[in-house]
Amino acid sequence: MTSSFSSDPPDDDIPEASPPEADSPQAGALEAGAPEAASRDLDAPEDDVPEGDPLQDDTPDNDAPETDPRDANPPVADPPEDDTPEGDPREADAPEDDTSAADATYGDSHDVDAPAADPPEASALAVIPIVATDTPMSERARRLLDRGRGLAVRGARVAMERIADADYVAMMRFAKRVALRHGLVALIYVLVVGVLMWPMFGPGSPPGVDSPTFLHLGWVVDQALTGNLESVFTDPYWYSGWPYAAAYPPLAYGAIGLLSAISPLPIEISFRIWSFLAFVGIGLAVYGLLLEFRVRKPVAAWGGLLALLSYPMFVSLGIFGWYSTVFALPFGIAGYAMAERSLRTVRRRDAVWAGALLAASMLSHHMTGFAFGMAMAPWAVYRLWPTRTRRRVFRQLVTLGVVFLAAILPWVVFFIPHLISVGFEREVAGNWNVDAELMIRRSLARTFLGREAYPSYIGLVHIPLAIAGLVQVVSGRMRAIGPGILLVVFTWVAFGAPPIIGIYPFSGLDVARFVVFMAPFMAVMGAVFVNAIMDDLYQLREHVNVPRWAVSAFVAVAALGLLIVPAQDGLQARWTLTPVQRIPQVDLAFTWIRENTQPEAKILAVGFRNWDDWWIPEQTGRRVMDGWNDEGAKVWRPVREVRHMGWFGSVNSLRLYNIMDELETDYLLIYHWIPLDSPQLFEASAGQYPFLFTRAASWPGVTLFERRDR
Repeated sequence: MTSSFSSDPPDDDIPEASPPEADSPQAGALEAGAPEAASRDLDAPEDDVPEGDPLQDDTPDNDAPETDPRDANPPVADPPEDDTPEGDPREADAPEDDTSAADATYGDSHDVDAPAADPPEASALAVIPIVATDTPMSERARRLLDRGRGLAVRGARVAMERIADADYVAMMRFAKRVALRHGLVALIYVLVVGVLMWPMFGPGSPPGVDSPTFLHLGWVVDQALTGNLESVFTDPYWYSGWPYAAAYPPLAYGAIGLLSAISPLPIEISFRIWSFLAFVGIGLAVYGLLLEFRVRKPVAAWGGLLALLSYPMFVSLGIFGWYSTVFALPFGIAGYAMAERSLRTVRRRDAVWAGALLAASMLSHHMTGFAFGMAMAPWAVYRLWPTRTRRRVFRQLVTLGVVFLAAILPWVVFFIPHLISVGFEREVAGNWNVDAELMIRRSLARTFLGREAYPSYIGLVHIPLAIAGLVQVVSGRMRAIGPGILLVVFTWVAFGAPPIIGIYPFSGLDVARFVVFMAPFMAVMGAVFVNAIMDDLYQLREHVNVPRWAVSAFVAVAALGLLIVPAQDGLQARWTLTPVQRIPQVDLAFTWIRENTQPEAKILAVGFRNWDDWWIPEQTGRRVMDGWNDEGAKVWRPVREVRHMGWFGSVNSLRLYNIMDELETDYLLIYHWIPLDSPQLFEASAGQYPFLFTRAASWPGVTLFERRDR
């Protein structure tokens, strides 16, 4: 659900705001004496890592893995073709740690490029959706719920048995070991993210074009879980009744609603908490992925910090409001790390975890999950290429795929029929017009910091480090070539994915999000490069008689120096996280609507950008004609037509009346805030024809019209 805009002209002059489309939503210092990195030759065995690190494994990457002293069922040399049995999840080795206030100038404060395409994504309720019917609870729904209750009871019984049999002493020892080894890194990430996200915790609503979608859907989940909806799988406030649970995956905004339902926290605070945790999770996931590739721990911590300081991360929430993408990314990165681990250890348990984590990414945001699927397809081909390891790699990938499909199937069987029935089409394939030359030029231009534009700035430090890392892993045939493959695929799609972008389902992608997917893997490549430089310097010092501590100190200073520009970018971009606030007149209008309209009244609001879709239902309890997820709504065509009236400055009063009549909309609420929506044209048009609309109430900057009956 992001706004979509065309690329700017080749020159760097940014035009005035033009119509968006709906919906579009310091690491530890380098330690002296850190262990040498393992051989980066794909065909050579890897060096051992310190025993007992829960983020690593002692099994070398060769055909017949050595016995893991922590594994209760160690694999034997040349294992038979049949799968070996899984270890009991209660074994000691089972746990694995992988880890503006808004005013009338808001629309002018962003650099918006050109008219655009349509809304991308959101998520859905964390329950299996049921096809909505006209009755509050259909017979089919009752049967499914009864069956679900039975499964839940049996599952709870098994869970209680497992809990009773769990070895809590071993679990506490494991948790203590993890905290001692990685707690400092996690604390540093928490502090850095806290500093960067601090403006977001001010008064008002969390910023971002798509943030109202997740705030509203989280509120709907809260209403459903607390018994305040007639049908728990249908949102009655958007699009004349919208099957949100079938339209979008459940995990991301379901978490918002769940936290608010079980606690006194309001939705907007719950949103902020999950956003904060997701950002920290991205850093930890990158850190764990680097440890899997035997990167020194201080360098791995530095890589995670570099990912957190990536400018695209600020774009994802502060400007575009891509909460579900940020929520899904840690699962995707961790799932990929476990996939790499499973191919090294040949343990089925690792492949199961990989499939489950990648499924969590898909169930948080389907485009993020789809993106990882696209990128991991060529990675899988690459890993299957060597004949001597093909069989074991194939078995692990099959296990991963089966777990992934089994986990997403309960939602996908409802999502695909709904998607087909809606038949949504973007006006621009990929949601953005991308010029490759312009993207290259802007990606290093810090003048685009904080502008709502695409292409935009990526990173003055991240890009050179990523290129150097790619060259390093390819020339050295390093095992870390896997993240390089993912980075290349994400970059290709961010450039417009020629020539497949015009083919469905690729035409439905939002290519701007792929820059966000690139950012963590650019940090991974940068850390791999720094780690390789340390290897070379340690070898060189033996010939020039330089102390090892001197080499470590030099690399530490250089690595911290590389963080200066990203830290400056992050501090400068913090203002994009400033919350959005309503003027008092809007609250007066909401009070009037709540006290003087029928509970079933429906409202069309203009001039709010899309904040009406969150504020009106939550503040007044009234329905809105549209929503901010047009690709999941069957009425997207007339809704798009009304949006275009404002964005292109051509309001047809009679056509507006007919659409409102068709969609049974009673009121037109106009807020003179966002110029892109042309609120002045809507007010002039409605006031010009009193036989179509009557002025019901007005306040400074806010006017409410009532549609007259025919």
